[in-house]
Amino acid sequence: MTAFNEQLEIFTHRATESEVLVELGDLSGVQVRSFQLRGPRCERARTLPATFQADQNGTLLVTDPCYWTPQLPFLYDVELTLQQADEATTTWKHTVGLRRWEIDGRNLFRERRRIVLRAVVVDDFDAEDLPTAVEAEMALVVRDPSGAFLQRASELGVPVVADLRGLSPDIVSYTWQPSVALVLLDNAASKPHAIRTASVTHPACGFAEAAWADVIAAELNETELPPAWAATCEKPMIAIRRQGAYAELAQARRACDQLQADLAPQFDLAGYFV
Repeated sequence: MTAFNEQLEIFTHRATESEVLVELGDLSGVQVRSFQLRGPRCERARTLPATFQADQNGTLLVTDPCYWTPQLPFLYDVELTLQQADEATTTWKHTVGLRRWEIDGRNLFRERRRIVLRAVVVDDFDAEDLPTAVEAEMALVVRDPSGAFLQRASELGVPVVADLRGLSPDIVSYTWQPSVALVLLDNAASKPHAIRTASVTHPACGFAEAAWADVIAAELNETELPPAWAATCEKPMIAIRRQGAYAELAQARRACDQLQADLAPQFDLAGYFV
């Protein structure tokens, strides 16, 4: 059987401080016989885990939820019993995080608070190096990150922007990793509902070419500015200005702050990537 997490999305609905509904998307050819969630757990906090069972409609209500954030990356363990077309059953386990990661107009929100996403583009970054991203409070832009890398980032609280441009990945599997803040795509093909997508455009391009995406990123040369329409765009805008490799992530963090200062006051964007 094809790994079902490459086909099945996980959704959260009506997320409040007191409860959140968790549902699974449709899975062709496989029936979900049982669905349960146990948690929360977190490497940085003491928790009192509980087990939550889905009802007969496949909807699972989590009370007193602990949402995933970089500061407190709470996780829950999912256990599913699946029945295939030949009546054989199998049990599958995975880890997920519950997030309140939203877009409101030009802004990104996490846990109802507006954030400005700062990230560094890394070409060679191992999971063992992720604690340095925690210390620098930086997100990472990673080309085609592995499941193991994203899992460790989820455990440590490191936001990841998955650069999937030019690839044909199983994007749905990224919905299971709370560390994935955005995925960068060339177009809207196979766009899952449960993940935020971003289109990377050049300053010379118009808004219409990237309008399908939830977030628009302008990739800039050293002295370029974002397109003029970025100042009034009704979607979140991100500026990407790569300046080579950094000896340490703290240096990259300062470069993000400098990029923000360089573009102010004309551009007040949702993210600054270097």
